[in-house]
Amino acid sequence: MENAAGKPYGAVEQIIRDRAITELIVTQNLPLSFVASKGFEKYSKLVDPRYKIATTERVKNLIDDSFQRMSTILRHEFSKAESISLTADLWTANSHEGYLGITASWTSSDFHLHEAVLALSQLPYPHSGQAIADRIKRISEFWSIDNKIFTITTDGGSNMRSASEKLGVKQILCAAHTLNLIVKKGLLPAAPLIARMKRLIKFFTTPKQGERLKAVQASHQRSKGKGRADAAEVSYCVFDQTVRSIKHLDRSTLTHMLTPQIIVSLSTLIVSELTLTYERCQM
Repeated sequence: MENAAGKPYGAVEQIIRDRAITELIVTQNLPLSFVASKGFEKYSKLVDPRYKIATTERVKNLIDDSFQRMSTILRHEFSKAESISLTADLWTANSHEGYLGITASWTSSDFHLHEAVLALSQLPYPHSGQAIADRIKRISEFWSIDNKIFTITTDGGSNMRSASEKLGVKQILCAAHTLNLIVKKGLLPAAPLIARMKRLIKFFTTPKQGERLKAVQASHQRSKGKGRADAAEVSYCVFDQTVRSIKHLDRSTLTHMLTPQIIVSLSTLIVSELTLTYERCQM
C-alpha cells in the first residue's frame, strides 16, 4: 500500500499537474525558478508526494505549447470577426527599455465584446511614428488581422498620430489619458502645497518622528475623553470632520465641488494640519 502511494503519476496525470503549476506561475507572475525552490519542493512533497516536480526547462516548454494552442484559438476567433479595433500604448520599464503594448477588441456575431493582448513588444529608441507603425503592422500580420483593423486608440502623442496616419487607420484619443492630463493641469495651482505635503509626510515616516506622532495622537485621544481641547485639537477635529464629510459625497457632487480653487483650499488645510502636528512633535 505504501509503495502504491509513493508511485509516481502516469504521463497523463503528470502533465495535468505540470500545466497547473505552469498556469500558477504565469497568472501570479512568478519566476520560472519557482519550481526549483526549496520551499516549493518541500510543499509539493507534503501535499502530493507522487508528483514529480517539473524542471524550469519543462515549464518554459509548456508556456511555449500554451502560446501555440492559444494562438490557434485566437486566430480562429479573429477569422470570424468583421472588424477589429486596436489599442496601442508605449511605456518604459524600470530597465529604461521601451515597450509597445497592443490589445485587440472586437464583437462576436451575438454582440459579445471580446478582448485579447496581442503583444508586449520591446521597441528600441527612437520611438518614431514610422517605427511604431512598422511594429504594429508586423504584429497585425502575425495575427492575420492587418486587413480588419477598424480604429486604433492611443494617447495624443505626435508619434502615435503619425503612426496612425502611416497605417491608414482612424485614430481615437484615449479618454482616460486625456482626463489624466486635464486633472494634472487643474492641480498645477496646488503643486507647491503638494510638494510641501510630501516633505511633511516623508518627515513623519522616519522612526523617530513616527513615535512622536503616535504620542501626539494618543495625547489627543486622552484629552478628548476628558472634555478638554486646545486650539490645535479643535482645528484637527474640524479638519477630520471635513474629510469625513467629503467621503460621504457621491461622485456627481464631488465633480461639481472639487474645482481647482477648492482643491487648493483643501490642500492648504491639509498642509496646515500636518505643519501643526509637525510643530507639536518638535515640542
